[in-house]
Amino acid sequence: MRLEELLDPKRHRVVTISKGQPLAKALELMVRKKKGALLVTADNKPWSLLTSKDLLDCIHAHPQYLFADVPVEDVVPEKIILAEKDESVRIVIEKMIKAGISHLPIATEKNIEGMIPLTDLMAFQIKTLMGELEGLEGYIADLQTAELD
Repeated sequence: MRLEELLDPKRHRVVTISKGQPLAKALELMVRKKKGALLVTADNKPWSLLTSKDLLDCIHAHPQYLFADVPVEDVVPEKIILAEKDESVRIVIEKMIKAGISHLPIATEKNIEGMIPLTDLMAFQIKTLMGELEGLEGYIADLQTAELD
């Protein structure tokens, strides 16, 4: 299955924040919009991601920081990993695990279509595998029944 088939415009909507905005604004957006990650932009283009883990790491490393005084760009790396809508779920899961990331923006040629958390991809993969397992169990049961006849 490809990412575009899983992408839900409401659930996977992208919330952005400019790299110069304070962490306090980022935290407020995450809480209000119920998002675990924000797309950080520079000149209205994807620049990085800010996750709730980044905020926790910042609090731990710099307890003296006031979130109102620290810009987002000070706590996130200047890099971003993107997925394309036509990539397979399996490949994207592998990419996210290898990179150690929990959210991934889904891009097209012109813009970001959504952001999907690893948990959604894993839940889909588990549901798919459970369905396949049930099908195989049914097939085996049918074979065993046929042998008894």
